[in-house]
Amino acid sequence: MKLFGSRLVSRDDALHWLTAGLNQLPASIGDRPFADAYQVTALIYEFEEPHPGDQPHFIDRSSLTYKDHLAKSKLWEMLER
Repeated sequence: MKLFGSRLVSRDDALHWLTAGLNQLPASIGDRPFADAYQVTALIYEFEEPHPGDQPHFIDRSSLTYKDHLAKSKLWEMLER
């Protein structure tokens, strides 16, 4: 179990978040202030669609840095606060 504040998150809760396609934390966790005690991991994948309607393909070596991706998504400015 992982500890979130004073609440332990059960394995079942965490698996439900994963299998339900959850792309954000529940408000009870996500609304807490971000502090130095937290760690963040960003998994960045880049895909390209060469022409409209073409099948997108994975870009193995991006010309953008991780910081470029996070800045364009506005996550970097949130992490700097």
